[in-house]
Amino acid sequence: MKVQLISTVACLLLGHSLDTNAADTSIAAETFMNPSKTAQLSHCKYDVLTCARSSHHTALDYSKNGDRTIVSSNAGTIAKIEHMNRNDHGMGNNVIIKHELVNGSIIYSSYSHLDSILSSLAVGNTVNRGEKIGMMGGSGKGDSDAWGIHLHFELKSKNVSGAPTKPSNYWGYVPSSPDGYGYYDPNKHIGVTNVVSPLTNGMQQYNFIPIGKWKYYRIDNSNYSSAIIELSKLKDDVDLYVKKGSKPTGSNYDCRSNIGGSNSESCAIDLNSSTSIYIGVYGYRNSDYAIKAILTN
Repeated sequence: MKVQLISTVACLLLGHSLDTNAADTSIAAETFMNPSKTAQLSHCKYDVLTCARSSHHTALDYSKNGDRTIVSSNAGTIAKIEHMNRNDHGMGNNVIIKHELVNGSIIYSSYSHLDSILSSLAVGNTVNRGEKIGMMGGSGKGDSDAWGIHLHFELKSKNVSGAPTKPSNYWGYVPSSPDGYGYYDPNKHIGVTNVVSPLTNGMQQYNFIPIGKWKYYRIDNSNYSSAIIELSKLKDDVDLYVKKGSKPTGSNYDCRSNIGGSNSESCAIDLNSSTSIYIGVYGYRNSDYAIKAILTN
């Protein structure tokens, strides 16, 4: 298997060409999704004054009517798991997931009042977009049904169950627009905002890449010295780009593999002190693929 390392000039002379002018703005659709199949409650949307009290609501609430499975709104890393207790400020069983956006910023999604949290979840685990994390409930203040069954879904700037910014002694409601307290309107991100998907060392993920699109991944380096990134099960032509510390582009990368007509691609790099490895998958044609990162000492 042929792999081209580091030298951008040399690599550009090999394989097929790529339109780098459009690459960074042509991202495969991995946008935030609704975390529930049930309907959003119109009287309990973001920044409304009609949801149970006269303060501004910090979330989207979802109805209990229908499938109550709750899924991760996008790919990310489990940042916090909280189980209901008398001091939970009414948030009950709660899961917070960290997401890295394609522009490099960080956002957190929060799923509150759950009836149950998937027992296999643990802080530091990676989750895929649409992966089950629990079941809808009404938990809060140590009571399994304090509020009636619904999902309270927030997007926010910090890994906290309450308001991200000072004064931070608010949970679920704030005195004025939630925008001023570190919250974001989920409906402005659902179907709009893309993330960098985290990879777990040695774990394979499956996906589809449309022609002319990018899909980005990240894997953190915990004192490993080298990495091999593998694409396999390709149905058509897909290119692999890897860069230490920041997202690769069609002209800026540490390693590129673009073997036309192959059912696999691979990149091997030395990590040195790099803390994160970013991986770009580019669809030269529409194709399914599997991706795996193997970090070794």
